[in-house]
Amino acid sequence: MGTETAPGAGLVIRAARTLAGMRQADLGRTVGYSASQISRIESGRAGLDLETAARLADVLDLSVEELGVAARPRENVPARAGRTRVARKPNQESDPVRRRELLAGALGVGAALAVPGSAAAHEPADHLERLLYQSRTGSPVALTALEEQLAAARRTFRAAEYDALAAQLPDIVKAAEATRTAATGPQRERAAAATAHAYILASRLAIKQHKHLAWATADRALNAAQDAGRSTVIGEAARVLAITMRRGGSPGAAVDLLQHTALSLEADRAAADAGALAVYGSLLLTAAYTAAQSGNAATATDLAAEAESAAHRLKGPEPDLYTAGEHTLDHCTAYRISIHHALGQDTQAVAHARRLPAGRLASAERRGRYYTDVARAWQRLDKPERAFRALRAAEREAPQEVGRPSMRALTAELLYQPGDIPGLQAFARRTGALTA
Repeated sequence: MGTETAPGAGLVIRAARTLAGMRQADLGRTVGYSASQISRIESGRAGLDLETAARLADVLDLSVEELGVAARPRENVPARAGRTRVARKPNQESDPVRRRELLAGALGVGAALAVPGSAAAHEPADHLERLLYQSRTGSPVALTALEEQLAAARRTFRAAEYDALAAQLPDIVKAAEATRTAATGPQRERAAAATAHAYILASRLAIKQHKHLAWATADRALNAAQDAGRSTVIGEAARVLAITMRRGGSPGAAVDLLQHTALSLEADRAAADAGALAVYGSLLLTAAYTAAQSGNAATATDLAAEAESAAHRLKGPEPDLYTAGEHTLDHCTAYRISIHHALGQDTQAVAHARRLPAGRLASAERRGRYYTDVARAWQRLDKPERAFRALRAAEREAPQEVGRPSMRALTAELLYQPGDIPGLQAFARRTGALTA
């Protein structure tokens, strides 16, 4: 039976494992898990049951409370007798004092990442919450003006200026809702599509920064898209909803939704249109990555190949869409990096990155994601210096991308490894991974 764990638990496990000189495969063998399952726990994509948490804590000389798991009555806690010990690599910095200092730092960072109002938390929570909970009563605006605001907001997202976007979105959503309510006939469909696009942007931002808010914005996006009745808009809304489902622990249902929506586009023959074909390809790429996170390599490979086929069929300039206008072969290759990393195939992930210069990607947001994925792969390959180099490149392209919670956790993991990487501590302070 599952149990609640603190959001920073994976970081603490990573830090303790690293200090012990253990690989993910070594730690996994002690509890009957694969290296990829340990990776999912450490990255926060999978929870822990109490028995597994207790066994991991025992091997790593932690307590279940340090993993954020509420202890059961003493008679129900797994016994510590007969614990499994793993041969550990020599580590000149693993003396007890040093270990306590670094683990204390990991616990502190984990706690900071878990608390939205903490100094390390850099998310624009107030703006997004205002978007959800403010009154949606406002004044209608001209549809052309509304669509121009949305186009500007999309450019802000592509520039990875997430704080600025969070400040813009509440007023845009309020205007879109008022315009949709007042409109009739064909204007109503157009206003509903604009409202859906506003919520899609809000969902993409919430997914990056506030997972707990993404459910509400994604649901509103899909409702508005269905009101508009446009298959491409429905496809884009279904995509952000599926990402939210995946992050909420339902990857199988997310893949089903993505495939069903993509096939609906084909069944309607809408994929002959460039815009619909781009949405179709983006749906398949997201489904491929979701399948990879579940360990389903065959499905991930097949879906990625079909997405690449869709990119081959796109001709002429990119369609001018709010969210899915970047479906190119380069976009597919960037997703291959993410897919192979999710499958634990980091050598292949790095090989794809070497074939794709980041400058070929169309936006700062995409280039930032490219470098953060490369950083994750290098870290898994035990190349912390290269991982940090990729993080620095991500910072140059998209400074706010490296301030995301998952990137702060990766930066913190680099901090608690043996050795000294020049510039890492300053980087960690800039990005909020280190506050002291």
